[in-house]
Amino acid sequence: MKKVLLGIMTCALLLASSCKKDKNKGEDNGTDPINNSTWIFKVTTFNEDGGVSATPPPYTTTVKAQEVTINGSKWLNLVDVTGVTVISIQKRADGWWYMDPQLSGTQSSLWFKTSAAVGNTYPYLYGTCTVSEVNASVTVPAGTYTDITRVKGNDSNSLEDDFWFTNTGAVLVKWETYDAKSGRPESDVYKKTSWELVDFDR
Repeated sequence: MKKVLLGIMTCALLLASSCKKDKNKGEDNGTDPINNSTWIFKVTTFNEDGGVSATPPPYTTTVKAQEVTINGSKWLNLVDVTGVTVISIQKRADGWWYMDPQLSGTQSSLWFKTSAAVGNTYPYLYGTCTVSEVNASVTVPAGTYTDITRVKGNDSNSLEDDFWFTNTGAVLVKWETYDAKSGRPESDVYKKTSWELVDFDR
């Protein structure tokens, strides 16, 4: 009898655990990135005066999704042509989460909050993300997107990132990074790089 009860309790715990995982997992909308999805981005680097840098000049880079298991759950590593994982992403019930293996190993945070409203804030790896626009539009080499959620990421004293996300397909359409100007306060920043989507192949 004890063995029967133990078996029933084990099954119940497994079912509860399974339900908990399913509840946290985001549903695939049919256009989400999957294993072997490919992005091509145009990358532009800028000088502190706002001009386009000649070293390096604008170039395109390709990243490909590789499905991996990290801490018991499925993630997509976005790997460049040299084999370096740029970031890892995972869809959950509240949106897309990410890891930056160069920065934080397996520490993760919310990256793109879906169903967001202007003014929403949430923590991310560098500090705090703030939703600045929803249902916005942006034009990149891949075309014009009209379902954009724009999110600005700040550390304790300055703007670090500016993201343009889409609910369909590529997830990330445009990304700008910022850095402090030489010899200036940390809050005095300039646009350092711009990533613009050229193509996405699911």
